[in-house]
Amino acid sequence: MANQCAWIIVIGEEAKIIASPVSASLQQYGLQTKGQFWPIGEKQAWLASSENAAQENAGLIVVVASQEQYASESIRRDLALFRLNLQSKLKRHIDGFVHLFSESHLKEDLPASKTDINMTILGDWTLVEDTKWAAKAVARLHVPNKPSLPYQIQLYAQEKIGVWLEIRPRNNAPVSGFIFGVSGNEAKISFHAVGISGLLPEKTINEYEFKGMKFETAGLEFESWGLRNQIQVNESYYVRLEGEPNAIAVGSMPGEELEEVDIIYLSH
Repeated sequence: MANQCAWIIVIGEEAKIIASPVSASLQQYGLQTKGQFWPIGEKQAWLASSENAAQENAGLIVVVASQEQYASESIRRDLALFRLNLQSKLKRHIDGFVHLFSESHLKEDLPASKTDINMTILGDWTLVEDTKWAAKAVARLHVPNKPSLPYQIQLYAQEKIGVWLEIRPRNNAPVSGFIFGVSGNEAKISFHAVGISGLLPEKTINEYEFKGMKFETAGLEFESWGLRNQIQVNESYYVRLEGEPNAIAVGSMPGEELEEVDIIYLSH
């Protein structure tokens, strides 16, 4: 816990006014605050931002944004990738709090989401609704929430290797076959493999693999790759992404038929 800070992400010009009192609320509990203005529209804005937050040992994320900005698919997707990369670099779960205001200066209720928040990358971040949020945030820093997703997802991103995800069940159970799909934002898959957990594989033997299979579920169209390898408790499934999807589909594939898959949303 030593020297962890709250990383404040300020999205949009109007949010700058709110950022100072947000920071002061945390500092009164002795928590150091650092942060950034979010580079809206910048390609892979999440990459440099998460690396900077990791270097500062961010232990908690606080987002300050208008409801309109936070509802943006591209911003939500970038924040999801930011969180995945930050957690992967620091090797721990990172909680977040979200301060929202309306650009119209009128109190508005956020539209109800039809998506299971337990299946979104940002779904367990807390929406600030009262004046006691700072005390709750400091407590959360010391006792983080348990991750809600059924899979452990690590992200690796470098210019030479591209963007990879490492995926395995959170309970570390062995898996018979694996399928992975991407949906939205013209994202594609360019490579996949099975290897020892925590280390990108240098070589792989893929058993009965397939590429480019399309299916629809939850109102989304996915393009998927899969294989029939037996993935042991010390192994993971690795996939290299081209582009940044709005959602991913993850599941086992023990036979020739597609079984149930879990949909994990990045842009919700």
